[in-house]
Amino acid sequence: MYTTPYKDWFNTRNEHRENIYFYAVSPKDIEPKRLLEADKRAEREIAELEFLISQIKQYRVALSERYNEIQSLTYTLSLSLVRRCCYDNRKFYYVRIDRTYSNGAVERVLCEEYKGADRHKAIKRFKDLQKAHPGINATMDIKSALGKGKQTMLAFCAYSPTAGGSSPALAIPCTGFIATVSGLPNKKQLSKKDSCILMRND
Repeated sequence: MYTTPYKDWFNTRNEHRENIYFYAVSPKDIEPKRLLEADKRAEREIAELEFLISQIKQYRVALSERYNEIQSLTYTLSLSLVRRCCYDNRKFYYVRIDRTYSNGAVERVLCEEYKGADRHKAIKRFKDLQKAHPGINATMDIKSALGKGKQTMLAFCAYSPTAGGSSPALAIPCTGFIATVSGLPNKKQLSKKDSCILMRND
């Protein structure tokens, strides 16, 4: 067993691991002349473990110092409500509170997820938290990425694998659909070998 001193734990990486392995044979199955040798090996292992314990204690001291350092910093709280839309058109709302320290570090204090059908609950929770924290920096971003209100269904064209492109996550046949897409010829008439992703902004 070899234990790395704590001072070298984070020299090259921001994490460290100590693997402990101890092999023992039943004393009844050890030859008499090997018993003292086995005892010496056990003694060395105990010393290594005690050394490791002392290094972990140093780690605890460093953790305590870091905690006290952070607690002494000034910080501001920010509240946000954001809307996220998945590739399959499922929507989620997230209510979050972040603590931003004066040294730039950010700690997420709260993160609650609401399904699209629970939009009103997410908004109510946001407003309740805003009232509970007067003066908090609050932002609400729950509009669709494409704009306000109801939008006409749009289409994004993508060639199918048979046409040499990559397959989109959600694709449906759209033969005959006329679309203007950046990077493609204007007014491209899609054929059966093409596909498109339909997106609704609601």
